[in-house]
Amino acid sequence: MEPRKGLVRSKTFWANVIVGAIGVATALMESPFIAENPEVLAYFATGVSVLNVFLRLISSEKVTVTGN
Repeated sequence: MEPRKGLVRSKTFWANVIVGAIGVATALMESPFIAENPEVLAYFATGVSVLNVFLRLISSEKVTVTGN
């Protein structure tokens, strides 16, 4: 049987939670910065994509929602 870990122990899960929180906070602040600088959003999205690929590559365990 392959090793498994619970969702809350997943680095990829927490990275995405943090990125999502940053996105929500940015939207709620209604800052004109992103509208005036759309390239920043493109760089951010690219960075998140690279982070997710990197975290997936270093993962050795399957993730389960139940932790079993």
